[in-house]
Amino acid sequence: MLTAQSLKINALLQALREQGFDTTAIEQQEQEISRSLRQQGELVGRRLQLRQQQRQLSQQIVAAADEIARLAQGQANNATTSAGATQAGIYDLIEQDQRQAAESALDRLIDIDLEYVNQMNELRLSALRVQQMVMNLGLEQIQKNAPTLEKQLNNAVKILQRRQIRIEDPGVRAQVATTLTTVSQYSDLLALYQQDSEISNHLQTLAQNNIAQFAQFSSEVSQLVDTIELRNQHGLAHLEKASARGQYSLLLLGMVSLCA
Repeated sequence: MLTAQSLKINALLQALREQGFDTTAIEQQEQEISRSLRQQGELVGRRLQLRQQQRQLSQQIVAAADEIARLAQGQANNATTSAGATQAGIYDLIEQDQRQAAESALDRLIDIDLEYVNQMNELRLSALRVQQMVMNLGLEQIQKNAPTLEKQLNNAVKILQRRQIRIEDPGVRAQVATTLTTVSQYSDLLALYQQDSEISNHLQTLAQNNIAQFAQFSSEVSQLVDTIELRNQHGLAHLEKASARGQYSLLLLGMVSLCA
C-alpha cells in the first residue's frame, strides 16, 4: 500500500515537473516520510516477533518452575512421611525406656527429617515465586524496574540451585537440575523484553518525527498549490487579453469589409 501511494505521488510530481514546477522540496519530504514509514513497518514486524518469542519462553519457564514445585512437593511429602515414622518410633523407644536411642532418634527427626522437609518446602515456594514473577512480567515493569526484577529473579533461582543439590533422590535431583536449565533462561526473557522496550521507544520517536514531517509536507504542497493557482490566474488573464484582441481584430475586419 505504501509503495502504491508513493508511486502515485511520484507520478503526480513528474507531471508537475514537466509543466515547469519546482517539486524538489516535496520530493525530499515524500522520500523522508516513505523511509520513516518503512522503518516503522520493519520495527513493528520485529516487535511482533519479539513478543511471540517472549510468550513462548515465558510459557516454558512457567511450566518448568511448576514442574520443580511439583517434584519438591513430592520430596516434602516423602520426608513428612519419614518424619512421622521416626516420631512414632521415638514414642516406642520412650515406652521401652530406651532413652539414649530415643534422643538419637529425636536428633535425627530434627536435624535430618524435618530439616529436609523445610528445604523441600523452600524449593517448592521458590519455584512458585519464580513462576509468579515470570507470569507477571510486562513491558511497563521492565521499563521501570528492569534491574530490580533481574536481581529478584536471580536470587530466587539461586535458592532453587542450592536446594536442588540437597535432593536425596538421585533421579529427582537430576530431573530438577535439567528443568532448572529452562528456568535459568529468565535472563534471555528479560533481554527480549528490553529489546521490546527499545523498539517501542524508537517507534514513539519516529511517530513524533512523522508528525513534523507530515506538517512540513503539507506546507510544501500548499505552497505548490498556491504557485499553480497563481500561474493559472496569469494564464487566464493572458487568455482574456488574447480573446479581447481577437474580438477587436474581427471588428476591424468587419469594418474593412463594409468599406469595401
